[in-house]
Amino acid sequence: MVKTPSTKVSQKISHESLLGAWAAPSAIDERGQLKPGARMKFFGLKHWVITESNPETGDIIYHHGGTYTLEGDTYEETIKFAASNTKSMIGRTYKFKISIDGDAYEQVGIKNTYNEKLKRLKAE
Repeated sequence: MVKTPSTKVSQKISHESLLGAWAAPSAIDERGQLKPGARMKFFGLKHWVITESNPETGDIIYHHGGTYTLEGDTYEETIKFAASNTKSMIGRTYKFKISIDGDAYEQVGIKNTYNEKLKRLKAE
């Protein structure tokens, strides 16, 4: 019997599976609490926001967000607003392949370098 190589099937991801607050795994301590300055990303049903602050001063390092579309495992976000240091990104659209495995999110940029792994924050 000849085995054929498996082909990766596009994962169907729903808007509901994205809902909530996510953070970089390195920004979460051993008790599941956010460390100061944590990078966080928030997803609604069609909107998103990402923010990070300086852990020592609380000053915003970056903060921007906008709208997104989702088709299978292809995620596309458009920046609609931004803090002064990233305002040049307003109006830009970035495309990613994403996956969600339980509380783990991963995005790999398509023609961009904004790759990221995030962990879902729990409400406790």
